[in-house]
Amino acid sequence: YYPPMHPRHAQLYAHVHVLLWPWLWWQLQNLNRWMKATGRGLLVSVDRWGNVYIRFMGDAPEAEDRFTPLPVSARLAAALAPEPCPRRRPGSPSIHSGPAARGPGLRREHGCLTGLPLPHT
Repeated sequence: YYPPMHPRHAQLYAHVHVLLWPWLWWQLQNLNRWMKATGRGLLVSVDRWGNVYIRFMGDAPEAEDRFTPLPVSARLAAALAPEPCPRRRPGSPSIHSGPAARGPGLRREHGCLTGLPLPHT
């Protein structure tokens, strides 16, 4: 059984001499068989002697499931969780009171500047 000529190959036969059509048909059948087996597409051209040249070859089809989940540590999973992490605790209210410039950083009442001279401005 010989499969018939595919209509998409008709324009290739227009470039080849009639006596060389069997040679072209045989090459195209082999290419069709190869494309069906591999799942790749080809862009081909022919010369007037019926030789087929592959100009471009499509990428290989990818496997259906290429996703491989990686192990995630419990700490990373907790940090990325939508609910708050149980280790995160809000700071003391004194830190959040007032603007940032007036925070408790180096204030005298927190004991950070005791014994140090004040800068002369």
